[in-house]
Formats: sequence, structure tokens, C-alpha cells
Amino acid sequence: MREISTVNVGNANGIPFAQYNSIVGENNSPIEVNGKVYDGFYVSYNNYDRAIYGDVTTALVLGQMQKFYILTGNHCEQYEELINQGFFRCLEYFKANINQAHNYSDRMDFEIKV
Repeated sequence: MREISTVNVGNANGIPFAQYNSIVGENNSPIEVNGKVYDGFYVSYNNYDRAIYGDVTTALVLGQMQKFYILTGNHCEQYEELINQGFFRCLEYFKANINQAHNYSDRMDFEIKV
């Protein structure tokens, strides 16, 4: 599993800092949802936009950023274990933790098919 990171550099009260947003992993297998085929998925960890989201977030991103299933908190380790098992296994994890779904998250409008 490779990790791709972006670094956001800022300044807080005169003290420079760096925060990392990462793509925890990706799976480029085609995914069919509601008759539409998407080009894979990835999991993204965001610890930079806390002012917007209120906390760190972990997003399961379908296709080329067509859908975002966002959980509040750091769920990187759990998703890392599931990415190779496919999108629907990751979506099961999202559904099992729906109580942590962020308000900005897309809603599931389909059934999980494993």
C-alpha cells in the first residue's frame, strides 16, 4: 500500500507548522453502483481542514471524487486492512460506523453488494 501525501504549511501565532493530508490507499478496480461504473476508489485522511470539518476526517472516495463517504476521526488503520478487499468492504466499515459520519458526507443511496 502506498501513501501519497500533500503538505500544507501554515503559521500559527508566528510558529510555522506543517500538516499532512494523505491518500491512505487506493484500489483501481472498476466499481458498479446503481448501474454506473466508477474508476476505483481511494481513502483519504485529512488533518488540515479542522476549521471546516471540526476534527480530522477520513474519507472513502468513490471514483474520481464523485462520492465522499466521510467519517469524523482517524480511521486509516481500519481502512488499510480493507482496501484490497474492495470498495464494498470499505463501505461496510463506513456503514458500521455511521454514527461517526460527518455532516458533509454523501449518503448511501444503494445497497451494499459483496
